[in-house]
Amino acid sequence: VMGTGLITGEVGGLGREAAYQFAKAGARVFGSDINKDTNQLTVDALKAHNLDMMASTVDLGDPNAVEVWVNEAAAHSGNIDVLINNASAARFMPMDTISVEDWQYTIRNELDSLFYTSKFAWPFLKKNGGVIVNIASVAAHHGSKAAGNTAHTATKGAILAMTRQFALEGAAHKIRAVSISPG
Repeated sequence: VMGTGLITGEVGGLGREAAYQFAKAGARVFGSDINKDTNQLTVDALKAHNLDMMASTVDLGDPNAVEVWVNEAAAHSGNIDVLINNASAARFMPMDTISVEDWQYTIRNELDSLFYTSKFAWPFLKKNGGVIVNIASVAAHHGSKAAGNTAHTATKGAILAMTRQFALEGAAHKIRAVSISPG
């Protein structure tokens, strides 16, 4: 068996493909998303290829829920080898109209959530060395005239900085941290 992978936001796109590829390679896959129905769609999509994963409905902005999910996955599999922080939810508003609530929603669902999963997976990743893959965005690298991106660019820029810090602190424990900026 390849190991254990935790994947947030595994319901579509990059997350679903990661779940498929990990399961195909023989990994134990634990996915999380806030939507129970779409979680089941990913489980069913993998089952159609005779692959398994466990999907949990988790509000990743709730540190208590994240801690339970991570600990349950580790207890079930014995360890965590890879964490893919893919989940994301942002509100795109120009500065003229973005509300404090829109800002806080984006910070909670794109930055706090990544911190919580990384924090609670860290002790398990330290056991044998592991990998954290953070999905950032091209928005972390430059602004956009097409969308009101203030909150989104802030979170994705912070993800780049956090990834560098995770890599620095993790090196002593053989934890690697990388980010990917699709877009």
